[in-house]
Amino acid sequence: MPATVLELVTFRLIHSTDPEDFLAVAEATRPLVAAQPGFRNRSLGRDETGVWVDLVEWDSLTAARSAAQAMREAPAFAPFMAMIAPASLAMRHLPVALAMSGQPIGN
Repeated sequence: MPATVLELVTFRLIHSTDPEDFLAVAEATRPLVAAQPGFRNRSLGRDETGVWVDLVEWDSLTAARSAAQAMREAPAFAPFMAMIAPASLAMRHLPVALAMSGQPIGN
């Protein structure tokens, strides 16, 4: 069975982009991303310096790569990409080495 894969995408928004507007556009991509074969989960976060992380879990590297290609070609994904500073975009795929779930101790 192929290994579960994490797609780790880091980027910054184009300078004039409002983060709340970006989140609304990101939310609009939910149906397209969720419909991709092999999709498991997606989380989007931002650190205090303005670097965003889009973390997507896929059933396999093949599924992750196919979905990435589909996103590049999908008109519905274009508004999301239009808000990202192209030079800041970096994507990596990492096989999952250890997975945990549940509530942390103390919460």
